[in-house]
Amino acid sequence: MHGMPAGLSERQDQRLTNMVHAIEQIKAEHASLPVMTTDQVSLPAAWEQLFATIMQGDKTAALALFNNIPQSDAILQALLLAHPLEYLQELITYCIAAKSAGTLALESEITITPGAFAVLVKDIATTLFHAAKVHFSFGLPTHHAFSRGGSGFCIVDKTAMLIKYRAQTYGSPLKFIIVGTDVNRDNGLSHDLMESASELDICHVDVFDSQVYPYQDHRFIRREFNSLGTDAGQKIKCWSRGQMNYFAVDLSLTPRGPGAAHAALLFALQKIEEQIVSAEKSEQKVMLILPTGWDSHQDETAPCGKSIHGRTMSVAEAQKTRFSDQDLTYFYECIFALYHEHKKSIASIYWGLEGGYNRPMYERQIQLLMSMVLAQLLPQNLNQNEPGALS
Repeated sequence: MHGMPAGLSERQDQRLTNMVHAIEQIKAEHASLPVMTTDQVSLPAAWEQLFATIMQGDKTAALALFNNIPQSDAILQALLLAHPLEYLQELITYCIAAKSAGTLALESEITITPGAFAVLVKDIATTLFHAAKVHFSFGLPTHHAFSRGGSGFCIVDKTAMLIKYRAQTYGSPLKFIIVGTDVNRDNGLSHDLMESASELDICHVDVFDSQVYPYQDHRFIRREFNSLGTDAGQKIKCWSRGQMNYFAVDLSLTPRGPGAAHAALLFALQKIEEQIVSAEKSEQKVMLILPTGWDSHQDETAPCGKSIHGRTMSVAEAQKTRFSDQDLTYFYECIFALYHEHKKSIASIYWGLEGGYNRPMYERQIQLLMSMVLAQLLPQNLNQNEPGALS
């Protein structure tokens, strides 16, 4: 990941190293906190051989090894649920092309390193094959990636991959509830689900600010869905395709209100509870997916979250349209309360970090989140022998 860009001066490897260090400090004081890294992932020999060949720079041999991975391989099957074979082959080729200079810039926000494909596959394997019912993932961002290409720091769409993989392997139809809180819209994720997974029971609440990347407001989404959408109140719009319902919660239109937390988060919590109750009535299990971006925090300083029409958002604007520590604490507390109340109906929860680039801010968020995991989630899970994990 060395040389791969993030939202500020830190590169992705520096950012994740700092996050790992913050988590390790917490782990040192709380031995019961289960933490797993990609170094602990055991992959079939064919994948390790492929990674070694990529690092050797042998394009022909690497592509041959990749093409010879059995179609029955679970990792390959998962990758192909979200991306065509040709795109995966391109990624391998890009990694080899990056070997001479150390990096290969495909665009300003997408940089490939020789080890990028290996890191991505190991991250995917860590997420797909862990045993935890509740899983927190600190890995590379994914929500801007499209089926046939990366964008916005994201190379593969791991979240779409996870949803489709669980839909295929769970054994009974799941209800998928997605709440994205990255300040930048889940554009790749929502597009790919709309185009290739709308037969699944999906409720996607996308909380974002259309004034920042990728600058997609209700008019854009209307064209994307080829539909006017319906009004969900508070200037929130809903679009549907098949069984998928997509709620666009634009922070520039739905600011902070008088409630216990930011209005956008209160709406998301309302939808989560509604969907869980609906699933219980039909005896359906739920998977809750939380692509989280701390760049929606009012203390974020990265331009991708705060640059509005060529200027930096003011403190007053940020307090009105972004989240505070108190907002996020309330949100997590409510999520954990819903989990405990409806545990029998929840198949799993996946929390994945997308954005968040100001180091003091994201280190504080790690402390806040982990303190709640330790106090409200881990003790009950351990008492009931239900695994939870960080990766």
